[in-house]
Amino acid sequence: MVEKVKGIVLRKFDFNDNKDIVKIYTETGTNSYMCYRKSKGSNVAALQPMTLVNFCSEKKHASDFAFLKDVQYISSVSSEGYELTKTAVAMFINEVLYKLLFNAGEDADLFDFFYQTLQDFYSHSFSPDFHLRFLLHSAMRLGSMPMDNYSQGSVFNIIDARFEQQTANEMDKMTAYYLHELLNSPIFPTSQADIVPYSIRNSLLDTLLKYYTVHIIDLSALHSLDVLRTVLHE
Repeated sequence: MVEKVKGIVLRKFDFNDNKDIVKIYTETGTNSYMCYRKSKGSNVAALQPMTLVNFCSEKKHASDFAFLKDVQYISSVSSEGYELTKTAVAMFINEVLYKLLFNAGEDADLFDFFYQTLQDFYSHSFSPDFHLRFLLHSAMRLGSMPMDNYSQGSVFNIIDARFEQQTANEMDKMTAYYLHELLNSPIFPTSQADIVPYSIRNSLLDTLLKYYTVHIIDLSALHSLDVLRTVLHE
């Protein structure tokens, strides 16, 4: 009996008139699969980006791709009803994950982190700073955690990935303070008081995107960023 595999759908592409190619991240890495667009067994409706699925696959000699079969929908951003803010954040996270995991190899612990985080994100009440927490906790999981040597009044040096004392404006100091706070906070806030203030979130997002671009992967030109800023009014 073939066991089903858990996966996160990253992207779906048109292949021809009746087939799609679906890129899915699993604990064995990121792979591309073929599915028939109108096949009852492929459950195409579930194969949308950021959907969590269970599935089997079958290799056919005539194709370079394994074919999806027995797809089971688990959850997605629309599981608990449509929310514009949550959908915008999901679009942003999808673009980040697509870049991060495009050629990802086997890493069961990293997969479990992303899978469980998304499952919790879909079921939790929306937090307007979740995208910031997600970026930071993902960086930690990827082995690129900034040094938390924060002291009062310091600013964050993106290149050196550490805090330092230097002449700076209040926004830079507040950004550094909340970066330090998030380094010591869970990925989901425990109370409203823990949420990063609206006035700081834009600066902190810019800092984290620059940090990723310098240390992890280029996030300088995300298509979803304008939508995210518009919906969250950042």
